[in-house]
Formats: sequence, C-alpha cells, structure tokens
Amino acid sequence: MKVNADVLLQDADIILDCVDNLATRYLLDDLCSKRSTPVFFSAVEGFKGFIYSRKKSNYPPYPDIFKLANHPDCRQKASFGAGVGLISCL
Repeated sequence: MKVNADVLLQDADIILDCVDNLATRYLLDDLCSKRSTPVFFSAVEGFKGFIYSRKKSNYPPYPDIFKLANHPDCRQKASFGAGVGLISCL
C-alpha cells in the first residue's frame, strides 16, 4: 500500500485526506511529512467532527496530536449524516 501511495501522490501539491481508517491516515501523514506536502485531515465520529491542517514537515505529526493508537476504525461507529456533510463541505 505504501508503494502505491508513494507513486500516486508523487506529483500532488496538496493532499485532502478524507479516509475512513487510521492506517491510511498515518500513511498519508508520513508521506506528506517526508515530502513537505501540505495535508488537510477531516474526520467525523458520532456527533463530533474535526479538521486539521499541517502545512510543513516541522509541524507535529497526526499521531502526536490525536492520541488514537487503540481507537477503532470509523466503520465500527455510526456517524451523524449531517455532520459528515458539514465537515466535508468545510
């Protein structure tokens, strides 16, 4: 998966992350950090949603800001549909 992501994202100027699992999110964060590519994360869980951007590789990585090592994937919890739409629009 890492090789595919590296090839697919090699010409990207910015990454918009709207994935539904932490493994992919951590992979994107790592690739963007190595390349100094700006990345925007968005996620929704239940009635909560967030957006986070990291513009430079010297900013803290995603796992350091969101301590979610044992957190279940989003597919295991229901999300409020309107919240998903709102976060997606932002």
